[in-house]
Amino acid sequence: MEKDNKKIITIVMSIIIILVLAISYAYFSTELNGTDQIVKVGTLDLVLDEISEGISLDNAVGISDSEGLSLDGSTFELRNNGKATVDYTIYLDDNTIGDNDTRIDDKYLKYNLNKNGADSGATLLTRIGTNPNRVLDSGTIDGKTTNKYSLKLWITDEVDGNYSGQVFSGKLRVEVSQENLNKPNEPVLDDNMIAVTYNGTNWVKTDKDNNWYNYDELKWANAVTVSSATREKYLSTDIGTVINMDDIETMWVWIPRYSYSIGSEDGINYYGKQGEYLDNIPTRLLPGEIDIKFVSTDTKDRGTAKYLVSEGIKNNSWYTPDAFTFGDEELSGIWVGKFETSSSNPSAGSGGGNTTSLDPMIKPNVTSWRNIIC
Repeated sequence: MEKDNKKIITIVMSIIIILVLAISYAYFSTELNGTDQIVKVGTLDLVLDEISEGISLDNAVGISDSEGLSLDGSTFELRNNGKATVDYTIYLDDNTIGDNDTRIDDKYLKYNLNKNGADSGATLLTRIGTNPNRVLDSGTIDGKTTNKYSLKLWITDEVDGNYSGQVFSGKLRVEVSQENLNKPNEPVLDDNMIAVTYNGTNWVKTDKDNNWYNYDELKWANAVTVSSATREKYLSTDIGTVINMDDIETMWVWIPRYSYSIGSEDGINYYGKQGEYLDNIPTRLLPGEIDIKFVSTDTKDRGTAKYLVSEGIKNNSWYTPDAFTFGDEELSGIWVGKFETSSSNPSAGSGGGNTTSLDPMIKPNVTSWRNIIC
């Protein structure tokens, strides 16, 4: 996975804070102005849209956290108009200030960020470690989803007159990771497997390099194995040749490596999220959507596989199924039988019964094999 494969958009949103000495108190004001900016990556349209007229604190002294939290906030939205789920980070970067202006220390500024109704509380405006960027919010945003924000910014009541006349200027920026936009890992065919597609009537040999699968169209990669007597014929035959069902022994579908997370709408039951097709709160009998992202063999998530829908998916919410680990090898995907396993004599009792003389098959419209002796 390309670690630097990212798209960045910078929103021209200036935040100007001016402190001047005014009699016995500090003068403090903020202003947010911005325009829509869009980054498009495939089907992704991600918009950071500042929609408020800004906030203003005139002739204000340094205030307590409770007073800061009671201020009116400046609102903006982060909208993912595409279909893909993506990772994002919203930063508050330094902006250019005048040559004669002195920047106020971050330790005298606090903020509160409300995201979809969840409050961050009074938070010191600071950088973490040696990171030059201030992170306001990060997480994962699903396709066709909007995050709504309200930002409050104030000077702490710990400031004194020594900081009068100093300036803070910043801009909001959103960084979008394409980790979740990577194409699913390509199918890995065994030497005896034949790539096939269904033409509405028959399974036909297909060109594995041309329209074999298309995950955007929910078209998965399928493959078959055939009897030893017909194998060479089908391996060498032309694209478009019908694969006779009598010659097919096993049928497979490729599952690319993925990680998943299950949302909870009520904070108690993890039955998935409502999504596009469910109007009511998901239940055990009628579960909702489960979040999936395709990942490379470099990624093996070991999170909780759970998250609260109202809070969004965090990095530690994802889990990579153990099926994609074989011993010490991390698999790019697995082939899974399209149907229940049957035998070379599916008409026998229990679809084959307790005999070791039959060969396993994976085909449709036959009796599954049960009571197998190992």
